[in-house]
Amino acid sequence: MRPSRERQSILVIDDDPTNLKIAVEHLRAYSYEILIAKDGIQGIERALRARPDLILLDVQMPGIDGYETCRRLVANPDTCAIPVLLLTALTSVDHRVRGFEAGAVDYVTKPVEARELLARVRAHLELRALRVALEVERTRLAERLEERAAYIEGERARRAADAAERERLLELVRSQGAALRACASADATVAGAPLAADERLRVHLDQARRLLGGPTSGLADEARAHILSALHLLTDTGPASPPEPPPEPSMPEPPGPGVDKLSERERQIVELLVRGLSNKEVAYELGVARTTVSTHRKRIFDKLGVGDLPALVRWALDHRLGA
Repeated sequence: MRPSRERQSILVIDDDPTNLKIAVEHLRAYSYEILIAKDGIQGIERALRARPDLILLDVQMPGIDGYETCRRLVANPDTCAIPVLLLTALTSVDHRVRGFEAGAVDYVTKPVEARELLARVRAHLELRALRVALEVERTRLAERLEERAAYIEGERARRAADAAERERLLELVRSQGAALRACASADATVAGAPLAADERLRVHLDQARRLLGGPTSGLADEARAHILSALHLLTDTGPASPPEPPPEPSMPEPPGPGVDKLSERERQIVELLVRGLSNKEVAYELGVARTTVSTHRKRIFDKLGVGDLPALVRWALDHRLGA
């Protein structure tokens, strides 16, 4: 698309000096930029160079006539969008139809009447301006659609990567917990077992925490809290000792309410939260609004007497919910 300019330009192609003078005088009075060509070949060359906003084309000219000139202008992709108005004294239906078939958008009869010429020129210049604006808008919308499609594809890829990373870290937690238990059990049969078990527990715990501190920026905060809580729960075995029940705490906490205190929907939400899903992902999974999940989550915390997500994860694992 050629750059916009302040004055609209009109190319007049006519071999008759009198006709040229009349058209030029009428149109220049209304601040149009007027270009002139005296035959069809010269008119096509000027149209290709100047890309005018409109062409006034005489039908009867030496060499190629106005019909053939119009056909060539319409067939060329560089000039096909320029509206062509025929100037003709041939007013029969057959001649007018022939002009429209050649690609002309309108015609002006000779002798030219100034008001009619100006009215037709203005109408077609306005139509051309509208077509250009619509094309610009169409191009802009197409670009926005491409950008939106690329963004959606990127979001899908990011969510898939987050899901894969979450599964990897959860598997790491499970494997670290199993290794820690095996380590504590093996060391319990060796002299000086408590010290050795403590040392191995510390090594494995440091290793797990170091891995968890790796490239996990794609995980949501709630997923990270779940993983850390699960790791703490799995590694909370204490020093390895002979397999005896752990001593009761001096001030035992009252047991929390059982799973039967939760509604079916609340159990579903707890299970999804324990799996590491965020409120947004839980809402998507259950087909409900995000605010609904937030409301249920607060109600769950109140029922169970827990204050944060790690405490909820410990409660759920204790009650074999979501494990």
